[in-house]
Parts: sequence; structure tokens; C-alpha cells
Amino acid sequence: MGVADHLEIVHAEVDGMFPRVGNLEDSSLIARKIGRTEASIFAAPALFAAEGMSLLPSDLTTYQLIDEQIAPGESQTWTLHHAAQDPVKVEFKPRMCANSVRGISEAIEAGIGIGRLPTVIGRRMVAEGTAIQILPGWAGPGLDISLIHPASRGMLPGVCLLIDTLSREAGAFL
Repeated sequence: MGVADHLEIVHAEVDGMFPRVGNLEDSSLIARKIGRTEASIFAAPALFAAEGMSLLPSDLTTYQLIDEQIAPGESQTWTLHHAAQDPVKVEFKPRMCANSVRGISEAIEAGIGIGRLPTVIGRRMVAEGTAIQILPGWAGPGLDISLIHPASRGMLPGVCLLIDTLSREAGAFL
């Protein structure tokens, strides 16, 4: 049995379970917290090769910003924290909004603008060369990372075991 076969078995058994960053709104699904990350600011390297890099949070408003889904035309506020400075609020109207971390990360990679992502995901993009971190040392509020799944009733025992294991061990990878 090859790796692809193992992946297919795992995929078949965890159908209906997915990771989520942030809070789960009213839902019939269950959110099981597996870790926590902060949100940092990232952009495509080419964006700053052409425009130069911002050094202050207040400079962010001079760039095109990408944010989580909000109503069209509404202003958004990012509160950024730094260990050695007072928090700073950055208010802006986003160029683009997306309702998923994947959508925001793909927009950043495409050079559409600067976006806020869970630090763990942004660091992976930096390692791959598809993004750079903007304003190192500044971060947004902490975000819960959860596994979302339907109620355990009727769930395969292997899926329940996987959820329990990820809940216990995922923090070491975040």
C-alpha cells in the first residue's frame, strides 16, 4: 500500500472534518480547539520590490489591503500589538475581502495587496518565497485554530481518535 492509498483512506475517514481559524458562528457543528496563533501582516515580495517597505503600522493605509469578509464598502480596523509599544489601530476600506484564509493567502501571493494571516500560515509562505512578513514584531489578536466536525454520534471510532490526537498534539506544530 503506497502513500497515496494511505492518504485516500485518511481522507475517506475524515470527510466532514476541517480546520478553522477564528470563532465559529452559531452552527450545528462542533468546534474542538487544537491550538492558537496570532495574526501577522504579509505581502508578496514583488509588491515591496516596486514600492519599498513600510516601517510603521500607520503606513499600511497607503497600500491596498486585503481583509476578512465584511459588508461591501464598510471600513475595517486592525488592532496591532507590539511588545515594546502601545497598540495601534489601523482603519481602512479593504481593496478585497475573502471569507477564508486560503482566499487571503492566494490574494497575497498574487500581489493584490497586503493581508493579515495566521502567523503559522504566513511563515510557511515566507519559507516558500511567496510572501514576506510586513512589520515584524507587530501582530494582531490571537486566533483559535479548531477542528470543525458534526456531532460525534455516529462518527467512526478512527475519526474520534484522530480528533482527540490532534487536539492533544497540534499545539507542538503551531
